[in-house]
Amino acid sequence: MSSATTDATGRSPLSPPPGPTVYTCSRDDATCAVCSLRIQRYAQIKPLLDHASNSNGLGKGVHWVHASCQQVGAEAAFTIPPCKHWMQRGTCAFQSSCAFLHEPSARNALAHVFNAPRRGQGNVKRLRIRNCDKAGVLRRFLSETFQLARKDATVLDVAGGKGELAFQLRNLLNIENVAVVDPRPLALASFIKRYHHGHYHRNAAFSADLQKPKTTTQPPAHMPVLFHASLMQTVRNAERSVGLHAYEQAVQQGAKLAWSTKGLKSNPAAAAADDDDESTTATTNNNNTLSFDEARHMLRSCTLITGLHVDQAAGDLVEFALQNAIPFAVVPCCTYQSEFPRRKLSDGTRVSTYEQLCNWLQERDENIQRAELPFDGKNTVLYWVPTST
Repeated sequence: MSSATTDATGRSPLSPPPGPTVYTCSRDDATCAVCSLRIQRYAQIKPLLDHASNSNGLGKGVHWVHASCQQVGAEAAFTIPPCKHWMQRGTCAFQSSCAFLHEPSARNALAHVFNAPRRGQGNVKRLRIRNCDKAGVLRRFLSETFQLARKDATVLDVAGGKGELAFQLRNLLNIENVAVVDPRPLALASFIKRYHHGHYHRNAAFSADLQKPKTTTQPPAHMPVLFHASLMQTVRNAERSVGLHAYEQAVQQGAKLAWSTKGLKSNPAAAAADDDDESTTATTNNNNTLSFDEARHMLRSCTLITGLHVDQAAGDLVEFALQNAIPFAVVPCCTYQSEFPRRKLSDGTRVSTYEQLCNWLQERDENIQRAELPFDGKNTVLYWVPTST
């Protein structure tokens, strides 16, 4: 059989990939498609693709065979099937250890299939990663880039919404001091359910850095305010009476906001409530909400500020982190150019696009670095670590 071209990992598409690529059979009634013998339970198996059942090239008709039969089958009527993650996104967490093929030519040939719009949804592309998976991607980036294993690590998750990223940092990386800075209430029920169902630990490629599952989960702390650099500076550094007043006012104002498709807007129902209602002050600590003193301590001991699609808070996050020499990693989202008309690049260009926003943020300090995270959409992460003196 003629030799084939190599894929992005440098191996031949017909050669078994290197590394830990062997699976074990969990069934008692499986039959090997190559030798026609029964596959014993817990026996080592590998995938093969039946040409006859794969007319569309999408990897249908995959058979699991004895590990020793894979090469024989690949030289006959079968071939090693393509990796669905590689085909859909051009990336795979297993990289060269994947048991499936990473072949650029096959992916390019089927790009029109994976980019086809959903029926009835216009030009919306298919097979996008959900927000919860995006949080997992950022979590792994933070774990690899920053020393989050330190016992004194304190992390602020800006505009964290329901709290998915903070929940993962608290329970998967066992970081005790994690707080979401967002006026919206946390909604952790679905994340707790995923945790107990093994969602976060089921893939070995994604769980190598994780703590072993526990019987209970811990919620992240919550700072129910909008993240403004001036407010954070006041709470962190001003006299206690001044900081306390500013924090309590911010908590009350945050309670009057509601989420819309255009960001956080004033909530008329909440705004009509009595501003002097003692139940809205920040000195209580219900549902893991931080009191002023706790918020002040977290801001002073913070070792990392992060945020995934932080909307209007991107500039304030970078500004506050740089002012206080705190490492940060932020994934910007919308530009909100009408709200920030004075933002201009060093050459005088007004910031109006996503790329210009990333460039504007990166211009805040020459040591800010940039990387692309492996998911669709707005996936540029800007991060900064103080240089050692």
